[in-house]
Amino acid sequence: EFGRAFPSVRVAASYAGHVATVDEQPAIVLATPGAEPGPEGGYAAFAERWRQPLKPSTLEVAAASPTPQLAWLGHAGLWLQAGGQRVLIDPQLSSFAGPVSWLASKRLIDAPIAAADLPPVDLLLITHSHYDHLDIATLKPILARHPQPRVLVPLGLKKWMQDQGARQVEELDWWEQRQVGPLTVRLLPAQHWSRRGLSDTNQTLWGGWDIAWPRPGGGAPWRLVHTGDTGYNEALYRQIGERLGGPVDLVAVPIGAYEPREFMRAQHNNPDEAVRIARLLNARRALGIHWGTFEISHEPLDQPPRDVAAALKAQALPPDHVWLMKQGEVRALPVEEAR
Repeated sequence: EFGRAFPSVRVAASYAGHVATVDEQPAIVLATPGAEPGPEGGYAAFAERWRQPLKPSTLEVAAASPTPQLAWLGHAGLWLQAGGQRVLIDPQLSSFAGPVSWLASKRLIDAPIAAADLPPVDLLLITHSHYDHLDIATLKPILARHPQPRVLVPLGLKKWMQDQGARQVEELDWWEQRQVGPLTVRLLPAQHWSRRGLSDTNQTLWGGWDIAWPRPGGGAPWRLVHTGDTGYNEALYRQIGERLGGPVDLVAVPIGAYEPREFMRAQHNNPDEAVRIARLLNARRALGIHWGTFEISHEPLDQPPRDVAAALKAQALPPDHVWLMKQGEVRALPVEEAR
């Protein structure tokens, strides 16, 4: 049964079979720029195409907007304003992803904003413990603010967050939810794994986040899903879609870090599978995340957009079904009528 109780953070079997088979893999795959083909035209040209600076004032204006607003911070990081609540998901704004700079993946595209320049947020959500999603240097200035944000994490990460200074932190099992103002926030299952060191493999849970809030005019709630890192699992995402009980207005789903497939398949979906996940969740549209920032796999940094386009064509979906935003870009979220 998906989302069963998680009685011990040390027992991988309690994850209902959704542990990627990666016990001998490092917490993050290291890739040396130049070892694999780089983006066409080089990294500077890629940054010019796919990054724009994000000013704190831009986020402050977005935070005051009567319509929901979303910013992509690069990699898996999102900033969301909905229902008057400001939410951060998996912010990673450091120059590297790893325990120390010399044992890490270097950030190849500068962060669009510094962590210290982020305006205050109300809620911080973390999907899992890997360094490209849970970064101490990014979290420290966020947690130094007063008042601190409320923090929700998967089971097993509460003490780690408290050790970093978080005072309002709760840990959730799959399908558990909390109310944050008008937002209903729920931890979803995913097919992945966790580790930060040499001896803590799968000792903390992982997942995605379902964020729902009342739709203007009534009807089904407006819903955003951040899948977190996941391998493709048709049965799992079909059941999640059925259990959510209605359309997902926007699903943020990884489209990068998928090659070579024999190594990545269990833990990272590819772009074709990302589109399939969106369809299984009955998503009105998707946002491609987890690409264009770190080289943690073998496909070129600019390959995911091409593979997304091919997947949409193969699955007879319009080109704009998957949003590809610039790092640092802010978009208003269309609040369509419930169907």
